[in-house]
Amino acid sequence: IRDVEHRCELLLDSSKDAIAYINDGMHIYANSSYLEFLDYDDIDEMICIPVMDTLSGDSQEKFKEIGKDFLNSNSDAKPVENVALTSIREDGTEIPVLASFSHASYDGESCLQIILRPEENSAELEAKLKEMSQIDLLTGLYNRSYFMDALHESKEGALSDDSKAAVYYLAIDHFHSVKANLGIGDADFVLRDLAQILETKKSDKVTLARLSDDVFGMIINDTTDAQAMDVANSLCKEVE
Repeated sequence: IRDVEHRCELLLDSSKDAIAYINDGMHIYANSSYLEFLDYDDIDEMICIPVMDTLSGDSQEKFKEIGKDFLNSNSDAKPVENVALTSIREDGTEIPVLASFSHASYDGESCLQIILRPEENSAELEAKLKEMSQIDLLTGLYNRSYFMDALHESKEGALSDDSKAAVYYLAIDHFHSVKANLGIGDADFVLRDLAQILETKKSDKVTLARLSDDVFGMIINDTTDAQAMDVANSLCKEVE
């Protein structure tokens, strides 16, 4: 169960949507996009902030009505989509948003889930959200989605101008045993350490990503077969 909850939380944290869980008017969880959206540094700071403090006066009244409906109907209330609100960021900046509400459960408790999306397109905000959606939260490397796009670009380059690239599939041997022996938390430290080793190979022509739980991917553009093999052998020795 803890493993499933951990994976669900990682999934929420990697979402580009700004998602938070509210209970008794307080934030009990907020993902990275939500913290970035409202310009808070970490979840510990956000947990101390009542949701009312992140909304303008008119929006507070709307939120009270919606929250009351969900509270009175328990888990039977239907989701409410695209409610126009005004969010207040930590620096006092107001942002028009569209909010969606639905019932959720967090840490065994019934709560209200809220998803915020900017009502108007903000180039800076969209760029930040896009960047966050490409990053693997645990390791700080790119995620599978970004890697697949980069792989497609390398393939198109090979077809159009005969450029060469090496693609690496890097899997940890017996990682299920590592996780069983160390536990999920310490196994995550192993993954972070491995990511740091891989980052020593980082350059303008290298793309690094975490593809799944214990698998990483790397693309090196403009390389030869011999150079690609040298990098592979070097990596194996360093990781060992």
